[in-house]
Amino acid sequence: DYVADPISFRYNAAVAAYVRRTRKPVEDMARFLQMHVQEIDCMDIICPNGTRKAQMAQKVSNAELPVYMTSSVPQLVEIAHADAGKANGIRFLAKRCGISLEQVMACGNADNDAEMLRDAGMGVAVANAMESCLAAADDITDSNDEDGVAKAVERFVLSEEKYF
Repeated sequence: DYVADPISFRYNAAVAAYVRRTRKPVEDMARFLQMHVQEIDCMDIICPNGTRKAQMAQKVSNAELPVYMTSSVPQLVEIAHADAGKANGIRFLAKRCGISLEQVMACGNADNDAEMLRDAGMGVAVANAMESCLAAADDITDSNDEDGVAKAVERFVLSEEKYF
């Protein structure tokens, strides 16, 4: 259903075209997963509404599996390896670059950004971010439609009164 009609899952025309071009439906999901278990690095559960999304997220949570679960858009429950996630990514990069997390600025807009924003020295959410992201941020900039991230970089990194 998702591939056939992405718009019914609240996607716009451009994203719908991308979905149709890049996704391939399978008849038997359980069999497909068993056949490709060594190749799969993540799984997205597509939910047509918030109630179904909450139910699916609760089922995954109740299974107490060693996974990382998040969401980047309202209609997805995203499941990956326990070490996945943007927060682990910035921890790795900071360590690799020899800097502390206090020297990192992160920007985000979705649930999958919230932990990263909390961990960064300066976490910035765009104004039209999901509630969890807004709550995790140290600062809120203009929306992504109004160049909010660029404005945050100008304000906190490039200005005379640098945050860093």
